[in-house]
Amino acid sequence: MPTSYEADAGALSPFPGRDPRDLAPGSDVDGFQILGILGRGLYGVTYLAKEATQGAKAAIKLFQPDPGSLKPLAADDDPGASALAAFRREAAILGRLDHPNIARCRDFHDSRERPYIVLEPEEGHSLAAALLAVPEAFNEDRLHRILMPLLDALTHLHAKAILHRDIKPSNIHLRPDGSPVLLDFGAAGELMDSDGKADAFSYLTPGFAAPEQYQDAGPEGPWTDIYGLAAVAYRAVTGKMPPDARDRLKGAKMLPARKLGASRASPAFLAAVDWGLALAPNKRPQSAQDWAKALVAAAGQPADQSKPQATAQPEPVEAPEAGKLDDGKPDDVPPTQRIKRAPGTAETFYVENLRGQVTASGAARRRTRRTPVGLILGILFILGLTGGGWAYWQWTVLQNKTEWTVDPAGQGDTTTIEAALTQAKDGSTIRIQPGTYEESLVLTRPMTIQAVSADPADTVIAPSSGACLTATAEAGKLQGLTLRKAAGGGGEGCVLLVGSDLTLSNSVIESEGTPAVILHSGGAATLQDLEIKVLGGVPAIIVSNGARTRLSDSSISGEVAFGLLVRRGAEPEVIGNEIRGTTRAGMIVEAGAGGRYEGNQILENGGSGIVIRGGSRPVLAKNRIEANGEAGVFIDEGARGELDSNIVARNKGSGIIIAGGASPQLRNNQVEGNEEHGVLLLERAGGRLEGNRVKSNKGHGLAISIEASPDLVENEVAENAKDQVKKGKVEAEAK
Repeated sequence: MPTSYEADAGALSPFPGRDPRDLAPGSDVDGFQILGILGRGLYGVTYLAKEATQGAKAAIKLFQPDPGSLKPLAADDDPGASALAAFRREAAILGRLDHPNIARCRDFHDSRERPYIVLEPEEGHSLAAALLAVPEAFNEDRLHRILMPLLDALTHLHAKAILHRDIKPSNIHLRPDGSPVLLDFGAAGELMDSDGKADAFSYLTPGFAAPEQYQDAGPEGPWTDIYGLAAVAYRAVTGKMPPDARDRLKGAKMLPARKLGASRASPAFLAAVDWGLALAPNKRPQSAQDWAKALVAAAGQPADQSKPQATAQPEPVEAPEAGKLDDGKPDDVPPTQRIKRAPGTAETFYVENLRGQVTASGAARRRTRRTPVGLILGILFILGLTGGGWAYWQWTVLQNKTEWTVDPAGQGDTTTIEAALTQAKDGSTIRIQPGTYEESLVLTRPMTIQAVSADPADTVIAPSSGACLTATAEAGKLQGLTLRKAAGGGGEGCVLLVGSDLTLSNSVIESEGTPAVILHSGGAATLQDLEIKVLGGVPAIIVSNGARTRLSDSSISGEVAFGLLVRRGAEPEVIGNEIRGTTRAGMIVEAGAGGRYEGNQILENGGSGIVIRGGSRPVLAKNRIEANGEAGVFIDEGARGELDSNIVARNKGSGIIIAGGASPQLRNNQVEGNEEHGVLLLERAGGRLEGNRVKSNKGHGLAISIEASPDLVENEVAENAKDQVKKGKVEAEAK
């Protein structure tokens, strides 16, 4: 299949008015026949070529510095030598890399006259061309399929102590199937030395370069490449170029992605983009894995996709129409520049735009007071608050601030919770004044978020779309709030905890049409003293994929299908809760899940009180399972587990049903007053029944089918309406 650029090769080279050094079609380079130009970089031009003997295609990147890059930037600057060194460094770096989403280097010819790199050719076109041709195609799902493989590529890159430093749409190639390839490593380099020393010169693209790339003390690291990739996502999802980081440092406003891209992506995804574009390096994700985890949380994907990798199938991309290919014609992405880094301390970069955001110790209010000019100048002189000193003072305020107040009326440190989350240091406490906040919160670092009011009804998180809260933080607390998700809000649930150990307490969670809480990807979150109300025939809480949640002292009610759904290896502790009035089962434990369930009230649910199935192995102790619409406990599909000292009473079906080869251990349970049998054993049921009290049920005490073979040890079976122990043909019941 011909490439999109090969089909138009005759029109690509030479370009009218371009560099006279460009090679014409048919030119020979050591046995490679030039077909056309694919693209230009700061130090090289990449040609499509084919081997003269075998006809195999190749991409030849020929050393050809842009004339603008050869201007000295300092008295001791030798730009020609720097250009050649950068080109050789690019070849050496590419030779060390082996990743499906990074350009592959076949060979490097280091000739004195004109060195060149031989690369694997790629079909398709650049992301820059696609953004101009079909901008509406880049919604959250499409971007997720582009970003995740690139984050995996960055993980590979950073593991080898290499930074790309020039990630932008024109350096991302899209294959016909939609999978991305990271190109042009001309600005790439090793991570700076441990003493924090950076190169005197920097290679960057304004708008996509992080602030630290402009400064001689800039703390470059994985977060630097994340800024570039987040800028790419910003450009794609908002349709706007991100402003130059230097302008942002001077106070220029950048409208957040969460505002400009609301029609194309979820609030959680847009919040992740804004997180990646934080000015301060320590406020950004510190690794590709960290940012990938936030993107996965936004997409609601399961645990095994939390590592950045190309697990999602790429989606074919629509080819740009003729004239919008990578043909060297201008796009809206600025060219790479070579600059001399400006003097500056690392602290300068930690200064977020405080104007209109932070009121430190009432400083904004004090600006209106009249103070003698001489006194002001004296204070500034003494404190050194000029130039970088002022930035350092601002940085010091932020670094030392651990108590934040959010007040929509403007009397706190910020007016939005998100602004506080972005600026606060790890471990800070953020206090929320009463009000309704139409925000979708994303918590990626350990913080405490608590309402000032003792009544959760006074402080409400109610986004118009997306989750109320998405958390991936390994620690943190949220307490005293109402989290409310209305019908039509989209997304997976009201609260999404992905591998998080967050503590959520003393709060109300209301959701219509989606679950109130979803927990997956491991983590040991604590849910305590919650009032959960759900409408719409969905589970109230889903615990899955190895989560080790503790749910205690909470209530679940409403027109909910299931109060609690536990599955896929989850191991929660469910202690002292009330699940009442669901339309189907009160609780389901399935798909190999386990955990301990103790002291819960499972009452008046439309189906069975508790269903255990699919090889699950929970421990149920001291629960009251009463007045449910079908069986009290239904154990099926090879499940095991233990039931110890539970009260199973007044259910409309049998008290306990064991079927489908299940073999649980039942000890010291009271099974009384159920509308059918006390314990019904069907279909190869096994297990052990010991010390149970089975009384006053309206069917048999123990009804054991021919296929069942339980061990019966010292059970008290009395006062049941039919035979106390019936062995033989018995009727099955519904779940």
